[in-house]
Amino acid sequence: MVASYTPNLRITKQGTNDNPNTWGTVVNNQVIALLEEAISGVAEIDCTGSSDIDLSATTENGVTDDARHAVLELIGLIGADIDVILPAVDKVYLIRADYLGAHTITVKPTGGSSGIELSSGNTALIYTNGTNIYDIGSSDALLIENNLSDVASVSTARTNLGLGTAAVLDVGTTANKVVQLDGSGKLPAVDGSQLTGLSSGGTMSAQNANNVAITGGTITGITDLAIADGGTGASTAADARTNLGLGSMAVQDASNVAITGGSISGVTGLSIPTVTDSSSGKIVIGTVLIQWGSSIVSSSGSSTINFHTPFTGPPYFVTWMSNGTNQPIESSVGNISASSFVARKASGSGGSVDMSWLAIGKA
Repeated sequence: MVASYTPNLRITKQGTNDNPNTWGTVVNNQVIALLEEAISGVAEIDCTGSSDIDLSATTENGVTDDARHAVLELIGLIGADIDVILPAVDKVYLIRADYLGAHTITVKPTGGSSGIELSSGNTALIYTNGTNIYDIGSSDALLIENNLSDVASVSTARTNLGLGTAAVLDVGTTANKVVQLDGSGKLPAVDGSQLTGLSSGGTMSAQNANNVAITGGTITGITDLAIADGGTGASTAADARTNLGLGSMAVQDASNVAITGGSISGVTGLSIPTVTDSSSGKIVIGTVLIQWGSSIVSSSGSSTINFHTPFTGPPYFVTWMSNGTNQPIESSVGNISASSFVARKASGSGGSVDMSWLAIGKA
């Protein structure tokens, strides 16, 4: 029997008792290989020039041909809009337009009046029944060249993207526009006649905001603006300070701050003078301890005087003088230590002497 061929893919159908002992070659080359071509084969179609490409004219029975391939890649440099004509049989194609040139290629079946138009860079999955052709890959898809103009519902698309109503407004200062800050981050000139929550003016204390008074609410980031109510409806400056959590220290100038009583800690290099005794006392200034007192130098000529508070080392300076009439001709100090000194009067100068002493050293 004479071999026949399938109508769509042109694959060999062997007749009964055909090709004895060689039928395996026929099956491999004219059936299996052609099925692979139809299922996964890729054919490059050179469209260079300005003429139509008729793939239906180059079809072959039982032999490889371009029209049988599953994928068609349209390449080359085209000089005009052209057609790529497919065989008039049932077939599915994946077509990729990868040619050069600013023209379009229309893919259609033999004898068909309409087709699928492709620009370079497009890919289409199409089906033809031999008469008509259908773009089944992009029938529900957005085409790149349409720039989203082919969405079914623009408003639904905006909702799905999470866009608010401001997304459809232009920038400007007229009706239905969004106000935009200028290059320096400031608001442009706008009509504020319908603003609410603002007083009629006249209560501005700083005058740098053109006499606009603001009542109530919370205001942040405003420079050179004094708000009379402190942000919570207060009517005095004291109420405003209270609302801000400020203490009485906030109203003092730096040169008028006085500290009375209490304890001060965490201050480096500063000690507050403290007098411990009005008659025989001491005073501490920073790390300096000044002590004074009165005592008696005995008639024997010398007495040991103990300091009220020991110094941390021998004092810098120690002296004494008589308080009474029995003034010695000569007085001196000796044996100075951190805790005491010896007061001496001149020998033969009479009895004991009432004296006052002063010592300065390290606290």
